[in-house]
Amino acid sequence: MAVRKLETLGDDDVLRYLLQLVQAVKFEPYHDSALARFLLKRALRSKRIGHFLFWFLRSEIAQSMHYQQRYAVLLEAYLRGCGEDMLQDFRRQVEMTEALQKVTREIKAMSAEKYDVSAQVVFQLRQKLENLQTSGLPESFRVPYDPGLRAGALVVSGIIPIHLYSTPLLFSSMSLLACPHPFLHHHFLYPPLIVFLLLHSLLCLTVNM
Repeated sequence: MAVRKLETLGDDDVLRYLLQLVQAVKFEPYHDSALARFLLKRALRSKRIGHFLFWFLRSEIAQSMHYQQRYAVLLEAYLRGCGEDMLQDFRRQVEMTEALQKVTREIKAMSAEKYDVSAQVVFQLRQKLENLQTSGLPESFRVPYDPGLRAGALVVSGIIPIHLYSTPLLFSSMSLLACPHPFLHHHFLYPPLIVFLLLHSLLCLTVNM
């Protein structure tokens, strides 16, 4: 009955409640449920919903030890049906964010003082990012928190380390292009938690439009 009510929601409303719906999957008795099928159907129908479902599921797989298998099954089902273009988009996003996370962890290990980042650490950070630029990473990728934007190369001179919750974040100035793409068919005010998740993935972007 509850899922039949959800079927009447438009894409904007599904996006508004998507995070809560993903978390509600935990309380279903089986992996295959009406709610899981609803999420898959709407994600495959709307690329924007699919984009955020992908990242919410990855987050739950990383954090929800008792429900990893359930979310992994749901994510695999989505990836099997989302199409080659979406798969390549996700591959580029994951490749870039994981590379930046690796650099961030290395810089954190180098900085002995929690609130004092030395000039040497800043130099090493920029050097690592310059090396990253030439390591075969994607030339552009969709920004995880807004798939309507495509990020280009890092502007290494505009990157500085800061400390937040004792973890250095990379504030990177990147060239971004607005994409005339099906993602933009619906405008949506993202839930604050998506920003929180990105902070905990150690990546924060400032945008030069």
